[in-house]
Amino acid sequence: MPWPIRAHYRQLCHPAHEELVVGALQGVLGLRPRVMVKTSPPMEITRRCDHQGRFEWLALVNHSGASGTAIHRPIPIHDIEIDINPLRPITSARLLSANQTLDHQTTNTHTRCTLPTLTHYEVLLLQYAD
Repeated sequence: MPWPIRAHYRQLCHPAHEELVVGALQGVLGLRPRVMVKTSPPMEITRRCDHQGRFEWLALVNHSGASGTAIHRPIPIHDIEIDINPLRPITSARLLSANQTLDHQTTNTHTRCTLPTLTHYEVLLLQYAD
């Protein structure tokens, strides 16, 4: 980028900056994300993999209650679609905070599941086949 886009985004917080960077990574460099999540913008998503390849997890945090320095009760986000290209075949998908199993559908190289509702936070644990 011919200018410091990170600093520009930090100052203006305009979603077009994110689209510009993602467009460059995908269009120009041909990079494809391993995880795609269809959700509301105030969602933080972190992905981690087990070093021994037994599982990976996605932590989802709902930041809809954050407004500047004020923190309010977050607005529940519904029907969060998660599409992941796993390292190995997935045997189960579990929500750790809700203590429930999620249905998941696997196609050629992707696994898809839907998180029904996220109020504050959740961890989605994806366990791999041996």
